[in-house]
Amino acid sequence: MHVKTGLAAGLTPAEISEILVETAAFAGFPRAVSAVSKLPELFEAAGSRVPPEPAPREVLLSNLDQLEGLSEYEVQVLTTGPNTAVALFRDGQGTLVASAQADTSGGKIEMLTVLR
Repeated sequence: MHVKTGLAAGLTPAEISEILVETAAFAGFPRAVSAVSKLPELFEAAGSRVPPEPAPREVLLSNLDQLEGLSEYEVQVLTTGPNTAVALFRDGQGTLVASAQADTSGGKIEMLTVLR
């Protein structure tokens, strides 16, 4: 029921998968494994792609090496909406020095905007 509701609310299958991984520490590993084993069946029943395409956060994380001059900074990557992720780059004092927004589709970056 929760997976169907999440999909209907606009969560992607990849985001639902990430939620289960994150909650494993709180719900317990056996429960998480049991829940994850049901995901392909639930995604198929909802008409979603199996396996799901990567979440926007994963896509941006895997492409951070393309951003020249930012590898020395700490980075935090967040999914901010369907097909959108944002990376925040901070220096050693925690000051924001740059941000990047990626619009993704099909596991690839369609548009990348970097502000320094």
